[in-house]
Amino acid sequence: MKLGVALPHYGTPDKDPDLQYVVDVARECERLGFDSVWVSDHIVFDLSKYGGSSEPIGSLEPLETLAVLANATSRVRLGTMVLCNEFRHPVQLARSAAAIDLASHGRLELGIGAGWYAEEFEGAGIEFPSPRVRLDKLGEAVEVLKAAFTGEPVTYAGAHYKVTDLVVRPRPAQKPRPPIWVGGKGNRAVGLAGRVGDGWNAAWFSDPAAYRERAALLGDAPVRRSIGQYAQGSAQEMTDRLATFAALGVEHAVMCFSTVPFGLDDPDDVARFAADVLPAVHEL
Repeated sequence: MKLGVALPHYGTPDKDPDLQYVVDVARECERLGFDSVWVSDHIVFDLSKYGGSSEPIGSLEPLETLAVLANATSRVRLGTMVLCNEFRHPVQLARSAAAIDLASHGRLELGIGAGWYAEEFEGAGIEFPSPRVRLDKLGEAVEVLKAAFTGEPVTYAGAHYKVTDLVVRPRPAQKPRPPIWVGGKGNRAVGLAGRVGDGWNAAWFSDPAAYRERAALLGDAPVRRSIGQYAQGSAQEMTDRLATFAALGVEHAVMCFSTVPFGLDDPDDVARFAADVLPAVHEL
């Protein structure tokens, strides 16, 4: 099993996010032997859903952050867990993603989802369609992205996106193109991942039984599987839990070293995890 780290790219109600800190954490994760580093995608956010404050917090823009990390690192994979499809047209996303893939020499992992945090849509004046429409648009966007990454002329006529004889450049750094992970836990989201995605990302799961139930919706679709995990418990408990997920087909786990997503309470926790858990989990 491969292991990544959810980078601390959010601020606090009283402090903006710190790009240099994110760069330093990513470099340390690479030095410690982690396989990947990941960012998420919110215009503005709050932590009330996770037991934290309802005060709004800011976030570094994920694609621009990965562009910086492409230059600041040399080995770790660079991932989005996950981008909100509603924030970007798939043609523009294809251009940005290809540029990051070029800058990182083929290290991009492109995760994308339908979006869910209504408050940021309302605040930014962005339409917030029904879940069904958002998921339909997500499926079409993945199809456009796949076609755009080929560098060949794209013609696509969907219910939501239309592209006519368009060549999207630059192309990714190498073939195969960046993997496209579809995020979500609902029935339709998981089914969509099985139909159009290269992988399914399910963040965050603590209960292997609940994960098994959701994963069954993939059927026999040949998609890769990743999860988000909070680094809680002893080293042995974390190793055992990750081994259980590995036995269920999870190939990549993204660790969060906080009680809230993409937080980092103590940087020393990352080093301890790398020493005590990483070697055993890499053998799974």
